[in-house]
Amino acid sequence: EKYDEALVFLKQQRAIHRSRLHRRSPVAYRNDFFRMIYAGAGELGWDRLQVYQFAVEKLGLKKPVASLKELGPLQLKSLAESVRRQVAHLRATK
Repeated sequence: EKYDEALVFLKQQRAIHRSRLHRRSPVAYRNDFFRMIYAGAGELGWDRLQVYQFAVEKLGLKKPVASLKELGPLQLKSLAESVRRQVAHLRATK
């Protein structure tokens, strides 16, 4: 019955500890952003190509990406936040 509260708590804890993760394991840090991006994309009903198009638009990239692995950590962080905002907007309009 307190599932939503627990989920919010866990997300907060993940965000709090993300900076430590960046120093200790850069690969895990990047994977955390991949997880966030693709989880949001799934909720939005996007496939990989739509995610790549969104990345090009939101990050102002000059050429298309074939994989999110081409992006740096700051770009991934920015993209994850943009996807999160899209999901929040979708939820608000439902």
